[in-house]
Amino acid sequence: MSGIKRIALLVGINDYNWDGGQLQGCINDAKSMEEMLSDHHDGAPNFHCKRLTSDETRIDQKKLRKSIEELFSKEMDIVLFYFSGHGTEKNLDGYLVTQDAEKYKEGVSVSEIINLANSSDKVKEILIVLDCCHSGHLGNIPNMKGEPALLRKGVSILTASLPNEYAVERDGQGLFTKTILEGFSGGAADTLGNVTAASLYNYVDKMLGPWEQRPVFKSHVTEMTNLRECAPKVSKENIRKLTDYFPDADYNYPLDKSYESTEQPKSEENEAIFNILQKFTAAGLVQPNGEEHMYFAAMNEKSCSLTALGKFYWQQVKNRKI
Repeated sequence: MSGIKRIALLVGINDYNWDGGQLQGCINDAKSMEEMLSDHHDGAPNFHCKRLTSDETRIDQKKLRKSIEELFSKEMDIVLFYFSGHGTEKNLDGYLVTQDAEKYKEGVSVSEIINLANSSDKVKEILIVLDCCHSGHLGNIPNMKGEPALLRKGVSILTASLPNEYAVERDGQGLFTKTILEGFSGGAADTLGNVTAASLYNYVDKMLGPWEQRPVFKSHVTEMTNLRECAPKVSKENIRKLTDYFPDADYNYPLDKSYESTEQPKSEENEAIFNILQKFTAAGLVQPNGEEHMYFAAMNEKSCSLTALGKFYWQQVKNRKI
């Protein structure tokens, strides 16, 4: 991860002289995103963040547009653009509302952001995250044929709400951003602790109920880049032992009382293996056969086997991808 070049632009606007009124949580959201994205769980550096918040600078259309253009012009492996503030819709387009908003000139249009992202030839991957009302317009802007504009390869977008929905603030924080932060903290992480744009959306989609705002995710990528590393459920060192314990993906690993530390005969080797097998079970990679718990599988001399998820990671190890 250390060789991957990545930067993030994080924008939060509370202060408006506009019909939508003042907001409470956008500045806090941008600061929380900076704190989360700057480092991985172990303190290793992640995104180099630039924060624009309305308590520190006036964010007008010129400044926001210039900042987005600069972001997409850098030679980077991945860039992330995050906006928390007012959003509005007009003439089949959505707008990120800036502090100089006025009628017929509300802010930076989402169609312009799409065009900037699609035309960027220096950035390999771009993730756009919008926590504002009507943000679901991003990706729905029609092209010259009247069809939704296509995202170029490497661009993903994650928005707080459908085109016709409002984004909710609760207790001084955007509901969408709160859920995103929980996902980055580990809720959206896979067994190895990796968080991607797709797993983040999947987490947010599940956490927001059917009667709440509905997030939107659109992507044109061939593989998902890890956005943040969280504490793994199972270490890579142990994951690689899957192929040691299970010579093929359908193998039933035999157990007996020697695997359980409280029983005789004692076997330190088997007890150590059983400890790792139990970690696999807790992570959903291994299941006891014929018993509800691994303890009883050992006591009753049953076996254990790989789950569907376990078979996936077994194949990853087999193919030397882990």
